[in-house]
Amino acid sequence: MAQPRQAKSEQFEVFGIPKSRQLELEVTDDVLLYYTWSQGFRPGGFNRGVSGHLPAAGIDQYFTPATYSPDTLTNNELGWKTEFFAHRVQFNGAVYQEIGTTHRWRSSTRKAASAI
Repeated sequence: MAQPRQAKSEQFEVFGIPKSRQLELEVTDDVLLYYTWSQGFRPGGFNRGVSGHLPAAGIDQYFTPATYSPDTLTNNELGWKTEFFAHRVQFNGAVYQEIGTTHRWRSSTRKAASAI
């Protein structure tokens, strides 16, 4: 097995709290492996133009809430960057996992009108 040529670690902080860390490992001149961990936070708040809708004709309607909750996201990513055939072919990829506490989007199911 080839010895690693270079390993690098980076960290991003907000108010002294780590929010992102990255570890890179250059296995050879043509192969780079990396791992990234990051974390984000969005505070809650208020929606402008709050509106509500009433059900009509059997179609589900929606209501825009006046406030929304804070949410957090943690991301784990493992990836690689490679080059082959004298740098003529590249093969890059990544596998990632995202873990969130709350989602800000809302989906609504609408009933389709059917005619007989």
